[in-house]
Amino acid sequence: MTTKERFDRTFHYKPVDHVPDMEFGYWEEIQSLWEEQGLPKGLNSKRAHEYYFANPASNGHLAIFGTRALDMFFGLEQRTRLTVDFRMRPIYQQETVYVKDGYRYFYDVDRVLSRMPDNNLTTMPEHIEYSLKNRHDWETIFKPRLDPDTPGRIPENLAEITDKLIARDEFPYIYAGSLFGHLRNFVGFEQICYMIYDEPELVDDMVQHMADLCCSVLERALPMVKGKIFHAHYWEDICFNSGPMISPAWFREHLVPRYKQINSILHAYGIDVISVDCDGWIGPLVEPWMESGVNGMFPMEVRGGSDPVAFRKQYGRDLLLMGGIDKTKIALGGDEIVRELERLAPVVEEGGFVPFCDHYVPADVTLEKFRFYLKKKREIFGIPQREEKARDFWDEV
Repeated sequence: MTTKERFDRTFHYKPVDHVPDMEFGYWEEIQSLWEEQGLPKGLNSKRAHEYYFANPASNGHLAIFGTRALDMFFGLEQRTRLTVDFRMRPIYQQETVYVKDGYRYFYDVDRVLSRMPDNNLTTMPEHIEYSLKNRHDWETIFKPRLDPDTPGRIPENLAEITDKLIARDEFPYIYAGSLFGHLRNFVGFEQICYMIYDEPELVDDMVQHMADLCCSVLERALPMVKGKIFHAHYWEDICFNSGPMISPAWFREHLVPRYKQINSILHAYGIDVISVDCDGWIGPLVEPWMESGVNGMFPMEVRGGSDPVAFRKQYGRDLLLMGGIDKTKIALGGDEIVRELERLAPVVEEGGFVPFCDHYVPADVTLEKFRFYLKKKREIFGIPQREEKARDFWDEV
């Protein structure tokens, strides 16, 4: 059975030889730490989504989730993102402003002044100042760079890329964009929450523009891959461990109609698996997402309350699940991870669930514990054990 067939049958509750064997990704320092613990040196460590956002040569055409070299070393299957580009174009490049008191201050790709410790450890940046403060900023700085007709948003050889990925035994899916997550990045969490009340028409205009951008680009891209793919994927990240940053009522009024607008296009091209990437406690938004046509949740952060077992009990087979293996249990290892995997096994057996670590594998997971986790995951879920070895690495199609 091919990787594409395996994902297809899993998502449609059909019998498979085994559930797809994949992981989401790894924290940046994992490779160097694991090399000290016995991982062979010399594997390519560039995370593909960083390549996508930071490397102008990519031209927005390639973005592969996961750390390819580590995935391939461990024999993991590849779920590969076909990139249609909804970013601001021309792309803002990350720009260092100055270094002071152990921090590096820089403008990120969303034109947010940020700072991070001036070291090599992976951490979330602290945002200092946002460039989108009012309608003038939206109309003059951001909206012109979110023109759907800007050249380069769709690779001319998208069909060829898709065929090559399938020939490599990878599972291609298409990125469907973001309605609110990117706006949150442009404006800032606290600021956009105030803006919803202070300038509701502006927020609504921005959300509609993001929806129109997604529709315009997808309407041109999907004919190139019709019949080749069945899965689309949004990114939002609009929840914390305590719940969503916007109310379910506002979500239903302002986002659900725009999701329906996009999803109707996806459905017209045979895409019936539509998932969304949102961390934290997503429970209050699951039903509105499902009403809009989104039927898959990712990465199911267990400590945030987004538990696959509870969601399957509540939503049955109507909701597809991805992720959901508690990263803190992987870090503990031993009986803790075994119990976690055994707890999830009945949902995996039922189908509609691709299990993996519920976010990037964190730095407190040692190589020994990750190996133990993979071994037990494969053993409990009926996945064949795979040899560790350096495999061919493709960094372009």
